[in-house]
Amino acid sequence: EGGPGEEGVAKPKAKRRVVSAIDERARARKSWENYQKFQAEPGHKCPRCWLMLRHCCCDGLPKGVVLRPKVTVVFHHLELGRHLGSNTAKLLLHFGAELCAWGIDEHDAKLRQVLMQDTAGTVGLFPS
Repeated sequence: EGGPGEEGVAKPKAKRRVVSAIDERARARKSWENYQKFQAEPGHKCPRCWLMLRHCCCDGLPKGVVLRPKVTVVFHHLELGRHLGSNTAKLLLHFGAELCAWGIDEHDAKLRQVLMQDTAGTVGLFPS
């Protein structure tokens, strides 16, 4: 049983989930494009810490420090698309962490590979 679809015809729930997943992937790609544009032309924000330039914290971060364990930070595409300064997990990128955008096929594949390479030694953190 599904809710109203096109022209009042009910869509099965499974079909709605597929359509929703496709829409989510399209939104993820758009957010990734927005993030890449921001990185190229950050305007009034720092492209590394995402804070307004007058509040940039990058100069205060230690130089030459690299994380010993491999760290991959998974961002929801909405976080990347809006590049909000409130998400502090992005500061791990300064220390060598890798960025993965949830919903981007290449990033999802990379994340799966990382998880499969060292299942016992992998920890997942989901910043919010």
